[in-house]
Amino acid sequence: MRNHKRLLENVKDIKPILDELNNATWNQALGSSKYKDEYKSGKIQNNFKDAKSLYLIRKDGTSNVLWNQDFTNKNKEWFKDTKSLYLIRKDGRVSPAEPLFINTKKFLKQFINDFDGKLASVVFYKLKGKSGVGKHIDSGEYYEDKDRFHLVIKGRYRYTVNEVHPYLGKESVIYNEGELWWFNNKKPHESWNFTREERIILVFDVSQSNWRSKI
Repeated sequence: MRNHKRLLENVKDIKPILDELNNATWNQALGSSKYKDEYKSGKIQNNFKDAKSLYLIRKDGTSNVLWNQDFTNKNKEWFKDTKSLYLIRKDGRVSPAEPLFINTKKFLKQFINDFDGKLASVVFYKLKGKSGVGKHIDSGEYYEDKDRFHLVIKGRYRYTVNEVHPYLGKESVIYNEGELWWFNNKKPHESWNFTREERIILVFDVSQSNWRSKI
């Protein structure tokens, strides 16, 4: 396959990572008196100005995590059934929630140890059942020197990469839970969740990785 490559299968860290996304875990971690007191006193309000769609802190002090659906108008139609939760954005901003994702960071650190490179962005995407992400290309200066990877946290789905020239056709592959994939996001690509269950993936970009010589 020219445009897909499976690096790992049966990744053992899937369940701990999924547990970190569980609302109960977040409520316990962010509902502490420390966070409540600091928020009420105004000490950490500025930390939330760039992540207001990530957190919800109610007047009674309880807290939760919200999946963000704040895509640009240009991309909204492609991602209308998708929600995101950023840990590291493309411009380098780190979410206030990032320190709580211990198992996610452990997996990413192991990836860098195994395949080299520099981590650029990290985001969780959730896609509802019987829906997809429309065809698009990830273009621009940011993407030029980076590879994109999908770790399938929950579910399975079909990923299709289309060649730029129609006569070359397209490649469609089923990505399964517990697998880590590289794919060519610099060509037109799209995905379809053909199951009735939600799909959750960890998407991360890495520059200067030597993964091709290590598999």
